[in-house]
Amino acid sequence: MKKSDSFYGYALILAFFMLFLAARSQLITDFYKTSCPNLMAIVRKEVQNAIKIEMRMAASLLRLHFHDCFVNGCDASILLDVSDGEKFAGPNLNSVRGFEVVDNIKTSVESACPGVVSCADIVAIAARDSVFLSGGPTWKVLLGRRDALVANQSGANTGLPSPFDNLGNITLKFANVGLDLKDVVSLSGGHTIGLSRCLLFSNRLYNFTGTGTPDSTLDTNMLSDLQKICPVNGDANKTTFLDRNSNDLFDNHYFQNLLNGKGLLSSDQILFSSDEAKTTTQSLVQSYSTNSDLFFADFANSMIKMGNISPLTGSSGQIRKNFRGFEVVDDIKRAVEYECSGVISCADMLVIAARDSVIITGGPTWNVLLGRRDGFVSSKAAANISIPSAFDSLYNIISKFKKVGLDVTDVVSLSARSQLITDFYKTSCPNLMAIVRKEVQNAIKIEMRMAASLLRLHFHDCFVNGCDASILLDASDGEKFALPNLNSVRGFEVVDNIKTSVENACPGVVSCADIVAIAARDSVLLSGGPTWKVLLGRRDALVANQSGANTGLPSPFDNLGNITLKFANVGLNLRDVVSLSGGHTIGLSRCLLFSNRLFNFAGTGNPDSTLDTNMLSDLQNTCPVNGDANKATFLDRNSNDLFDNHYFQNLLNGKGLLSSDQILFSSDEAKTTTQSLVQSYSTNAGLFFADFANSMIKMGNIRPLTGSSGQVRKNCRVVNS
Repeated sequence: MKKSDSFYGYALILAFFMLFLAARSQLITDFYKTSCPNLMAIVRKEVQNAIKIEMRMAASLLRLHFHDCFVNGCDASILLDVSDGEKFAGPNLNSVRGFEVVDNIKTSVESACPGVVSCADIVAIAARDSVFLSGGPTWKVLLGRRDALVANQSGANTGLPSPFDNLGNITLKFANVGLDLKDVVSLSGGHTIGLSRCLLFSNRLYNFTGTGTPDSTLDTNMLSDLQKICPVNGDANKTTFLDRNSNDLFDNHYFQNLLNGKGLLSSDQILFSSDEAKTTTQSLVQSYSTNSDLFFADFANSMIKMGNISPLTGSSGQIRKNFRGFEVVDDIKRAVEYECSGVISCADMLVIAARDSVIITGGPTWNVLLGRRDGFVSSKAAANISIPSAFDSLYNIISKFKKVGLDVTDVVSLSARSQLITDFYKTSCPNLMAIVRKEVQNAIKIEMRMAASLLRLHFHDCFVNGCDASILLDASDGEKFALPNLNSVRGFEVVDNIKTSVENACPGVVSCADIVAIAARDSVLLSGGPTWKVLLGRRDALVANQSGANTGLPSPFDNLGNITLKFANVGLNLRDVVSLSGGHTIGLSRCLLFSNRLFNFAGTGNPDSTLDTNMLSDLQNTCPVNGDANKATFLDRNSNDLFDNHYFQNLLNGKGLLSSDQILFSSDEAKTTTQSLVQSYSTNAGLFFADFANSMIKMGNIRPLTGSSGQVRKNCRVVNS
């Protein structure tokens, strides 16, 4: 966006303004000049990556800074995960977002400059970069903030401006933190990007302030559109753009909307249309609507002012470290103390946290024995001599284990941790996720069914020799030509396209196995399902295992006992059986794989009695005797391409397509094993999504090749020459 000379005139005024602020506070622009010289580049890169994945994230990071500064000042208190924290206050709950992006930035910053940069400063820089990368102004961020030790939920509930506030209340809340009318209007212009939920503006659409009619200041055409998006008793969480017709671009179009009655929130439109606005904010709205340079300059000034609200500096507060480690234990302890003061020991918390960390990364669970008490003293000398070291001989390691009552089996099992991590390509291929996501999006746009195909490809790869991309090899004795995969497993061309794009950006770095794992996750997410952080660092197999595919892959003709056994053989349990079967909420199946249920099931001469009769009739028409065995129909009837829990509702009604689906609910064995989970998932989509994500992480962790094992294939179809 080209800026006129007038903008640079305003910028000169801005420079003097910054000097004035710096004289009043302890914040300075070059605070990290020597201690973290690459800070700005690190933050900018992570923000760019986040916005590439989801353009809306720019608005989310800007709002995160705003909602942090208005409560106790710009101190990153909004990031704290404690149960009485600000992120769980009414104005923030299910609304403020971007925490994962801040985590990613913090991780990258800690890798470069451990223990130096505050979370509060990261949030301030990320907000500036989000505006700039959306086409808006830039400014020099004053730095040197420290992080709060506590949050203030009640302050968030009362101090944050609300979309339902009148102009007087909004102005008062701004004044309470030292901001004036110009700041009210310019900072409201941040609504030129982002989305809002029906919940926050539907009061204007039908019965505004109890009048029985819509808000009269709302443009009638826009009103009609919004009533369709947000009908009476509709989904309150459905969203639409705050700045219609200029969605993701940071510009002055928001103010032009206000002049035409097209502000989305009541708190937007009152800046121009309310009686109070006539003598306060209306003239500024008019000025900004015709002069984008003035708006940009004033917005930058106001962001600097807001970023200077009550910062913790010097020795106040702390510099929070990475979200891992001791700080996490502190957060757990605070949350536990809030619920059960003086009851739970730190020792027991550590044990539970360790168990939960294993589960979340795809490992087993166990019942934790509890009742430990905390020690009064620590022993540095004992830690130095007793804890096994990476430099110890095997004899010394076994000896140290024996001294605490553990044997050789314990040595091996406790050492066998996965080498996969979520940020494996952070430096070697930083744009990997965006590249894969783009290619998967393109593939699904062409053929929606491809989402299910890419998910199934990952499943069929991992069940044979582990997640090693062996299914992609083109050898005649390869897995793709095994009976369960032949003329069935697909998506190879999409993987080729992804690999080509990845190789162009990061040649020889990213394995085909990792590409398949990421593509499966993105396919689920883009179909409306859950997301999860994919563990990475797999290497590619040198050989395939056709016989293993023929015998190890679950079959649509297997009984529940055989299916459960095949899952157990790769370390997956009954919950994984049911949740991963829920992947059949998307995709198609051929007549070949279910026609056995339609006419002569299990040699009875009759159809499968567990199959709904209306569905049976439809399927008999689709797949007649001696018909085309390759004809396909949807696995999840009436919810074809949407990843949801409808599959489980089908099972309750006898509408599972494959025998291996329906037996999860209707077989005798299911009554004491899988039936209760099917019922739970059928009514609780959130539970299904959470369990499915956990099971996908576990499955993705089946015997990966890591380190120097295998190779990183250049072409996913053949081993490197």
